[in-house]
Amino acid sequence: MPTNSSTTGLVRDVVVLGLVWGSSVFLQRVAVSEIDPLPMVTLRLLAAVAFFVPLIQRAMRGLTGQPRLLIDLGVVGLLNPAATGILSALALRYASSGVVAVLISLGPVMTALLASKLLDEGPLRRDQLTGLAAAFAGVVVLIATRSTGLTDVAKSDPRGHLMALTVALMTALSAIYSRRRLVNTDPVAAAAGQIAAGLLFVALVTMSLGERVAIDTVTIQGWLAVILSGAVGLSASFILFLGMIARHGPTASLLALYVMPVAAALLGAVFLRESITLPMAVGSILVLAGVFLFTRR
Repeated sequence: MPTNSSTTGLVRDVVVLGLVWGSSVFLQRVAVSEIDPLPMVTLRLLAAVAFFVPLIQRAMRGLTGQPRLLIDLGVVGLLNPAATGILSALALRYASSGVVAVLISLGPVMTALLASKLLDEGPLRRDQLTGLAAAFAGVVVLIATRSTGLTDVAKSDPRGHLMALTVALMTALSAIYSRRRLVNTDPVAAAAGQIAAGLLFVALVTMSLGERVAIDTVTIQGWLAVILSGAVGLSASFILFLGMIARHGPTASLLALYVMPVAAALLGAVFLRESITLPMAVGSILVLAGVFLFTRR
């Protein structure tokens, strides 16, 4: 039975990591209002890679002499953070921080669904099916009521919802591939490698399309949003998550997913005047309840 101190530690870690993840979504929303998505993602990943510079020796030890590993990291990096970064940045142009964060939190559900099919992890339990139904109902409510949380986006525009759901799918595919190919890789080396691979891909796409940053139009607030969402929201959060898994286990660590959308929604409402409507609240609660039921074991 867990002690009071371990429970307190778990609550503290869940809140901290959930706030970091939620604020990362909010900061991306701030950044994408000043910088086009592709350059913003490139700069964000550059900040994330810079975070690993002090850990470069450990990362290099984990990657040296394994050419196949570099290919695997390239595949994972293409999915996450490259594809997920671009899609989440685009999604935040059509939906609020809270809505995007809620839909992204479906990543573990999609991962379990894919794992049951691709990794032969067995059929879903009854409580998982109940959770899946609740989460699906929440997504339907958000889309059917056209809840974007933004006043300047046409309510009939579903692109934010669809791209956020695709982010969750890309995250799941990345997790499945990592389970198959990177399970014995040093986690810090794997994280640094896939972020570097994602940066390379996004930078090449950005340059090939001639996308540039109008430096004189970006405020200090915009630069801080890019740097913090990359260095803290991507890299530092990964280190925090690893520490949580070591202390509390993977299932308990996923509790931070329920704090993330709340933090993103509140930050968006307070600082960006994003709205929180009743249909949006109902749909979000259904999604989060579904994720909880699906992942609680």
